[in-house]
Amino acid sequence: RGLSFMLTAPNVWHMGCWLTAWTVWMSGTIPGASASPRLAAETLPFPAQALDAAFDASGTLHIVYVKDSLTFYTRRTPEAQVFDPPTRIDPGGPKVTVGGRERKPRLAVGPAGQLYVVWQVGDQALRFVRSTDGGETWTAVPVRDRGARRGIDMPTVATGHDGTVYVLWIDYRDPTPPDDMVAAHLYLDRSNDDGLSFGRDQS
Repeated sequence: RGLSFMLTAPNVWHMGCWLTAWTVWMSGTIPGASASPRLAAETLPFPAQALDAAFDASGTLHIVYVKDSLTFYTRRTPEAQVFDPPTRIDPGGPKVTVGGRERKPRLAVGPAGQLYVVWQVGDQALRFVRSTDGGETWTAVPVRDRGARRGIDMPTVATGHDGTVYVLWIDYRDPTPPDDMVAAHLYLDRSNDDGLSFGRDQS
């Protein structure tokens, strides 16, 4: 058992770019949650690009998305009838690189409701931010060895039941032998302190 969701996205052309009116279709139940819809649809009341969504144990729907190359956050609690007003994540931070289905902000929720978001910055860096107050404030934390100069792609984030935070991405730092058909490798960094710090990169 568990909760699954599907994102549908009719595109809208506005002010010279494609915007999206997202609908989140939910079904199933959240184990241990106080409010878990069997079947519901949530349509964002504003246009968005490159959306990602996650639920916490209380049934609150958390959403991150892109607008004007910036990352925003909103949520809807089970008791609320509307989404909270969107707020920008990491004001003053770098813009997000968007492309295809995978280059977009990625969201994960920790066991105690912590919020973790990671996104790609250009083709050389990633940005990781965390919030422990329900998205009111965000703190950036360095991830990926500073000495790694070659490109990355498609970073994502996940959490374990024990609270470990995992950040994964495709990395092009390793030399590629002429007969190697793999031009890049999957790299992992993890945090054992709720995203306050990360260890060394692992291939």
